[in-house]
Amino acid sequence: MTPSISCFNFYKFINSYKFMFIEFDNFFKVIINNKKIVLTKQELTLNSRLFQIYLISLLLTEDIIIIDKIMFDKSYIYGIRTRWYIYNNIDFQKVKFTIMRIFLNRNPLNASSPKRSSSPKKIRKFIKLIDKFYKNNKIIDLSFIILIFYIDEAHPLIDYFERYIEYEKKIQMLSVILHNYGRDVYGAVNKFL
Repeated sequence: MTPSISCFNFYKFINSYKFMFIEFDNFFKVIINNKKIVLTKQELTLNSRLFQIYLISLLLTEDIIIIDKIMFDKSYIYGIRTRWYIYNNIDFQKVKFTIMRIFLNRNPLNASSPKRSSSPKKIRKFIKLIDKFYKNNKIIDLSFIILIFYIDEAHPLIDYFERYIEYEKKIQMLSVILHNYGRDVYGAVNKFL
């Protein structure tokens, strides 16, 4: 299996968190800001909060198997294209280049798969960091981000259907006028519309 990467950026005033998930065959490298652990897939799914963040990262990442690189100061900087969640300024239409600070000058998808997960002590400390994220930002559940994303994505489609329905109603109204009142009234109404 080809490794994949997804990212979720959460910005709220001073509190900013960057969650990155690099998926290998049997393991995940999970990175929050600059702290990194390795989890099995089962360990990731057993933690509901972390798994929810992972699902949101999949949703907001443009392509999970492509790493972009840009030339900066005679070397390449690696990153991925993702949508950011900025508190009170929700706009998922903009896709931004997200720099991976922990893998600044190397492609993380070229790394070898981890052989084992992190120690239980390190995992507990990492879970405390996730709990701190929820507590500091007064978050109970992140599913509202999924709802906002789908509404934002479906908005152009909803506009299209509304215009289509209005057009169909206009055609129906004009055909009734033509059938019941004749060409003269139909022509006058059609000019008015």
